[in-house]
Amino acid sequence: MSKKPYSIPGFLLPLVLAIVLYSRTLGYYIAGDDLCIVDRAIHSGPWWSLYIGRDTLRQLLETEEFQGDVEVAGSDIFRPGLIWFYKAGYALFGRWDTGYRILYIVTILCFACCAGAVTTRIVAPGNPWIMPVTACLLLVNPRVQYLATFQTCEAQSFAAATFVCAGAIAHDNWAASGNRRWLAVSAGLLALGLCFRENAVVLLVFAPLLDLLRRRSLRVNWRAWAVYGSVMTSYFVLRLTYYGGTLGNYQGFRAQEQYAHIVYHVRSTLPDVVASLPGSALACQIGHRRLLMVVLAGALVLLWLSRRPSVTMRSAGLLVLGAYLAFGPGYMTSLFPSHELLPAILFVSALLVLTLSARPTPAARRRTRLVFLVGCLSVWGTYLANSVCYYVEWGVGTRKDVLAQTVRKSIREGIESLNGSGDRRKLVICLLCPVSTRFCYYENSMAPAIGFWTDQRCEGHSLFWFKPASFFAPSDIKIERIAGNRFTLYFRNCVFLPPQTVNFGPHLWNETIDVVLTRRQSETEFHTATITISPCRMREFERTYVIAHDGKEFIYCQEAFQAPVANRAPDDKPHRRSPPASHKPQEVE
Repeated sequence: MSKKPYSIPGFLLPLVLAIVLYSRTLGYYIAGDDLCIVDRAIHSGPWWSLYIGRDTLRQLLETEEFQGDVEVAGSDIFRPGLIWFYKAGYALFGRWDTGYRILYIVTILCFACCAGAVTTRIVAPGNPWIMPVTACLLLVNPRVQYLATFQTCEAQSFAAATFVCAGAIAHDNWAASGNRRWLAVSAGLLALGLCFRENAVVLLVFAPLLDLLRRRSLRVNWRAWAVYGSVMTSYFVLRLTYYGGTLGNYQGFRAQEQYAHIVYHVRSTLPDVVASLPGSALACQIGHRRLLMVVLAGALVLLWLSRRPSVTMRSAGLLVLGAYLAFGPGYMTSLFPSHELLPAILFVSALLVLTLSARPTPAARRRTRLVFLVGCLSVWGTYLANSVCYYVEWGVGTRKDVLAQTVRKSIREGIESLNGSGDRRKLVICLLCPVSTRFCYYENSMAPAIGFWTDQRCEGHSLFWFKPASFFAPSDIKIERIAGNRFTLYFRNCVFLPPQTVNFGPHLWNETIDVVLTRRQSETEFHTATITISPCRMREFERTYVIAHDGKEFIYCQEAFQAPVANRAPDDKPHRRSPPASHKPQEVE
């Protein structure tokens, strides 16, 4: 075995795999929350400034500032690293979406390699192949696949996990050598991780876990806990100060809801992270419990073959316990794949410990080798089969990501075609925008998106995002102009909400739009929303456009004060108007 813990081929292997798996995501447009954050980053000072202003992280995702009968979803998230990420991206790439995706993939690759380095210390220090193998196992994990094809703002999760892994390595170096510089490095990495996401607090799980696995006394390392405690205290004081005495979104969660999350995920997380059973095609066909039993049976076989079963059980048990603790702040909210990155590292490490401890010697019997092969197939075969099934589902079979990008392209090119020429700015009101909870469109971010796409030559506002209420009943949407600056929107068979809200009543407004909603009284009737655009605001712009997109095409695109006025109520057929010839959205290839 080589004494060198890492090798150049070991870094090339995950690099090649990341390119093979995720190079297609380079063609994605940034979407969803990305555009809200990049807009804040652009307007929060020069790119080299770490100061992000007193209000940059307040209501980070709120774009319309609606008043009236509306309940806004909170988005006070203290993650200044997100602003730094997009400041760097905008300084390097401007409005080139591919550049942000490149930065995102680089962040994912750094996470995988740092996770592999930590696993090397846990499983087999000095083995140069543990790092690339672990990195590749994590790159194909469906939770990583999900986030890699999601919004680039999830760089916050990968960056925080990377700093946790690097901090754990620095802590291990300090505990082994006593060099205080390593302790300072570890504390600095904890602080950086907390700047990207509060999940970085899980360093307080990884560090003692390494000490326990190496049979170090936790009391001897009291200096480390004092330093980490001071960093955490400073973080909470800074966060409380920034938000005026609150913790942002981490408040108001009821104790019974937190307890329910813990109970549920303790029961389901092993298959969810290791075998990634929920949501996979293989799990839907075979069943979650059956696949979980296969994984556990394989783990027991490997434990039975272990040459030192008590030591192996202790190590694997500590890693599984640490994995459940590694969800950290995720227990305070609904657990998302971003909360499962750090637990996945420890679950994979536990399975590697079982596998390496059961590896047959050259003199082992053939029967022993066959039993070992069965155990490995049960554990790793299930893991890889689910990973492949998940990749096939989005990347090979239905190619849902390509369909999502087609919708993004249609919306963006339509907006860019309205920009046209002229010195004065234009106003674009988007009455309807489709929603995709998996790949993200612009449901909460149409306003900053329009400014980003047009280099601030257009000001955008968004009224509703929507999705079909049922797969079997398509949405029925109609739009009628009732005055030069007034429109009526008719909804049926769909769910709709204003951006970044959780509930709204009959009347809401901001300085540009006034909305009066009438709920339907029966299933056959329409919900109606009467929208009035402020004439004062319209006079500030060269032109005002009103648009709506149904997820396939623009169903409405008119310039205010120039389209004919409709004097009739909607009939049963959807009312569709073609965009003006001079401003018609470009066709999607």
